[in-house]
Amino acid sequence: MEEELRVLKAANSNFAWLKSHYDEMLKEHNKEFIAIHDGRFVTADSTMDGLLAKLNQKGVDVQTTLVKYINNGLTIF
Repeated sequence: MEEELRVLKAANSNFAWLKSHYDEMLKEHNKEFIAIHDGRFVTADSTMDGLLAKLNQKGVDVQTTLVKYINNGLTIF
C-alpha cells in the first residue's frame, strides 16, 4: 500500500508540473519525449529509447517518472 501511495503522489506532482509548464515544454521540446520526476523536468529526447537511456544514466526511477510526447500542442497521454 505504501508503494502505491508513493507512485500516486509522484504522478500527481508530475502532472501538476506539466500543467503549469506545458507552454514552455511545447516551445522547447516540440516533437520530443519529455521526462518529469519529483515535480521537475529531468530530460528530453526525440526517441523513447534515447529518453530511457538518459533516465537510466541519471539513475531516475522510471516507475515514478511521467513520460510524455509533446507534438504541436497535443500531448499524447
